[in-house]
Amino acid sequence: MLHYFTALILVSTFLLASPISESFSGLSNPDHLVDFGANQFGSFTTITDQFSGQGVTFEGTRYFTTTSSNNLVGGFLTRESPSPILRITFANQAEAATFVYHGIGNLGPSIFQALLHGEIVESFSLVANQSQSNNFYGFSNIIFDEIIVFHQGDFNMDTLAFNDSDVIIDPPAPSVPEPATWFLGGLGLLFGLHWRKK
Repeated sequence: MLHYFTALILVSTFLLASPISESFSGLSNPDHLVDFGANQFGSFTTITDQFSGQGVTFEGTRYFTTTSSNNLVGGFLTRESPSPILRITFANQAEAATFVYHGIGNLGPSIFQALLHGEIVESFSLVANQSQSNNFYGFSNIIFDEIIVFHQGDFNMDTLAFNDSDVIIDPPAPSVPEPATWFLGGLGLLFGLHWRKK
């Protein structure tokens, strides 16, 4: 019964899912807001768990001290070479998240993915440049615990806002063989042992 309920939640959230792409603003009144502050770390400090107290960790990023340009305010994150991904992992399952994102150099599209328990629940791609002011991206109306951005070159990221999910979805339980499967396997083993003795 629980699996049917979980499946119903996943299907309904998938149908309501709405990627946030090239928006002029992020979430209003979010549960969490990470703005990375100005000069919190030295330029090019690798960022992993420094913001875990705010409910989020990162992979593939480093810190840049300060700037103010097209929604980058204060410190922000940039690419940790040679990583081709930006990974944002949430301590709790989220139902919406937005962040400022600049693709540097227009080398090709960036792919944005929201995942839950390692499975993609929503995805979109586009070329995001650093000169546009409508540069908020993200996901809403789905349940996820991770966002991955595959980028073609460098990027800038700032102002991560996210809301915790009211519904928690457990990972799928590992499948357990049916009794008939155990019975047939046992018969096969016995037959194999009997045949080997002859």
